Amino acid sequence: MLGGSEAGIASDGTDTLRRRHDVIVHLGMTMPANPEVAYLLGFLAGRLDRVHIVQSLEGAPVAIRFAAGRRRIWPGVPFQAVVHDVPVPSPAMLVSALLESDEAICVRIDSDAVTASDAYADVVEPMYEGAAPVQETPAERAARLRARIDQTLDVYRACREALEAGDPERGAEVRFFLTMAEREIQALSRQLASG
Repeated sequence: MLGGSEAGIASDGTDTLRRRHDVIVHLGMTMPANPEVAYLLGFLAGRLDRVHIVQSLEGAPVAIRFAAGRRRIWPGVPFQAVVHDVPVPSPAMLVSALLESDEAICVRIDSDAVTASDAYADVVEPMYEGAAPVQETPAERAARLRARIDQTLDVYRACREALEAGDPERGAEVRFFLTMAEREIQALSRQLASG
């Protein structure tokens, strides 16, 4: 589990990573007991260089919201996530979706116990700024978008094959990734068409 170990941040050792680690650990202690949430928090603790603790999730490619304590008002859920505007229903599916990604992960925490801490105050950002825009020619942009469409089509095909194979244990997960791939292809196609 997360614990007090700093092994996951020893190689970098920066104060910012240490503070992010402290925030994730504190969040883990305030969240309701849930193995999938603990799994996600462990995943985040292992990728502190990509995690941004933010007040607003606007514009975030990967957006996660945790709610605990008084801020989790019934019937509110302790976890919500969106990847490229596609809602992700469970922490385990989110980890699965992010395993091969190197995108920024933006985390909003709604928990008085966590947001009152010094570590949180030191690392919280108003919102995700993202990387500086890269100057690319229209041909380079089109080639990049086509490559992403091709990759997403590969995921789509793999999901269709898995659905046709009829694995009942992974059915919901495969349907989720199929929907995610369809939406990603549509969004990329719109970007490609807009020139």
